[in-house]
Amino acid sequence: MVDAKKHFLSYYLKLAEYSFYIFLFGTLSFGRTFSTFYIDTPFFSLFVTEIFLAFNMPLLFYKRKSLSGLPRLFLTAVLSFFVFGLIYLTVALSENSVFALRDAVIFV
Repeated sequence: MVDAKKHFLSYYLKLAEYSFYIFLFGTLSFGRTFSTFYIDTPFFSLFVTEIFLAFNMPLLFYKRKSLSGLPRLFLTAVLSFFVFGLIYLTVALSENSVFALRDAVIFV
C-alpha cells in the first residue's frame, strides 16, 4: 500500500510540474488572453487559471512545512501581494464583475 502511495505521489508531482510549465508557457506567450480561456459548464465558466490552481492545490498542503523555510522578505512580499489581491477580489465582487474570480485567481 505504501509503495502504491509513493508511486501515485511521484506521478502526481511529475504531472503537476509539467502542467506548471504548460501554464507558464501559455501565460508568457499569450499574456492575459491565456487566462480568459474557459470551459463552459452548465452552471458556470471554468477558467484555465482556476483549473491549474485546483489541480496544484494539494501540493501546497503536502509541502506546507517547507514554506516556513522561505526567506522572511519573500514571505512578506507574498503576503502583501495576497492582501492586495484579496482587496481587489472584494471590490470586484461588490461591483458584480463577471471576471472577478478569474482576475483574483491570478494573484493566488
